[in-house]
Amino acid sequence: MADEASELAARVAEQAAALAELLAAAGVADRARVDETYSALATTLERLGAALRASGDDGPRPSPPVDVIVPVLGVDACPAGWVGAILEPGAPRPRIAVASTIADLVETVRQSLDLAAVAIAWDDADSLPRDQVDEVDAWVRGRPTVTVIEAHPELSFAVMAGAPIVAGKKTDEGRVARLAALAAAGLPSPSVLNGSGYAADDVLDACAAAWTAARRMNGDAHPLPDPPQTFADGIPAAIWV
Repeated sequence: MADEASELAARVAEQAAALAELLAAAGVADRARVDETYSALATTLERLGAALRASGDDGPRPSPPVDVIVPVLGVDACPAGWVGAILEPGAPRPRIAVASTIADLVETVRQSLDLAAVAIAWDDADSLPRDQVDEVDAWVRGRPTVTVIEAHPELSFAVMAGAPIVAGKKTDEGRVARLAALAAAGLPSPSVLNGSGYAADDVLDACAAAWTAARRMNGDAHPLPDPPQTFADGIPAAIWV
């Protein structure tokens, strides 16, 4: 079982790399292949968790508390548009902000903070409206004057917790498990968990992305693939964790 867990962990890395390549190619044009890769990644994460439990192996140790050295923002799509989790040095917990567009959300945060990085949560690709995919693509290609990376929340939570979180993020069990993973990673429960146009799972995914952004800025994160791939648009493509 331990060998199977190692094999599955390697497959997670391969599928995340494939996902990054697809997202970068032609502005996420091949939606069917992106959806297929997301599905494969989710299945592998579930199998990895099962293999670790069956083997009696504790698996990877949870990550130590994240060191937030500069202000960062994690964002996730939601019915209201975009929800963001803001981390800043010395703040007791993530702050939550919402805006109808990703550009407006980032600009709102930058009015009060010298924002260093934005991490975009790419999860549930099959449910993300095409106009939001196009919106992000246009915003990134507009070269915003802030570091922009991509994160996969479930992969980030798996690293935080030391193993994949099998319980669905929309369930009570899954919500509790993800809040516990965030707390262990040094991020207490965010200022709010839900509101008009956004749900708890949206906020938690944004927090996972913010955690990834903080790790990117302090040097703890690594890209999949490593090094990131760069295509004709000159924008490095990778999933960071």
